[in-house]
Amino acid sequence: MTLDVVNVDGSRINFAAGHVYVAMSRCRTMAGLRVANASQFAAFTRPSVERYYEMAETL
Repeated sequence: MTLDVVNVDGSRINFAAGHVYVAMSRCRTMAGLRVANASQFAAFTRPSVERYYEMAETL
């Protein structure tokens, strides 16, 4: 599903691992993406993904 406008408010939603990406990726264009309170996101990454990218940086 894609949307013309996506509003993501970090002060109201507790996201699980990867959900911030999924929510934001639903928007068709950057112009339709509205992000508020980004510094307050309770967004999480999976530890295994973090380890993968740390390992990739050393290659």
